[in-house]
Amino acid sequence: MTFDGNKIAGTTSDSFTVAGKYEETIMKSNAGVKQKDNIGTDATFSINAYVMKGTTAGWLNVSDVITNCATNASKPFILTIGGTDAGDAKVTGTAVFKSFTINSDSENYADMSVEIQVQGTPVITHS
Repeated sequence: MTFDGNKIAGTTSDSFTVAGKYEETIMKSNAGVKQKDNIGTDATFSINAYVMKGTTAGWLNVSDVITNCATNASKPFILTIGGTDAGDAKVTGTAVFKSFTINSDSENYADMSVEIQVQGTPVITHS
């Protein structure tokens, strides 16, 4: 997964959730039966990573991630599912960095959690 061409350094796990959004309506023409109308898509990323202070080009370190979350930065993203073989899925779009949490104790490496919200409807294609 990349954001504006950069990966989040130290990533240990990530998840991508997508769901249709709908609203219920009741109209006289439907004889009082509730109808569900699709009104868009809700998609989010959750990323867990070790805190990495220094990185090379192509990677976002902890300072980059904090700055992106603090400013609700909007970045284009690419998520490849499976790889680049024929038929593998690719999800693209624009996402906003929403929140950052750092977790630390006296015995382990510090890690961070990042929540990212997709703007609009993600585009799903196949390689």
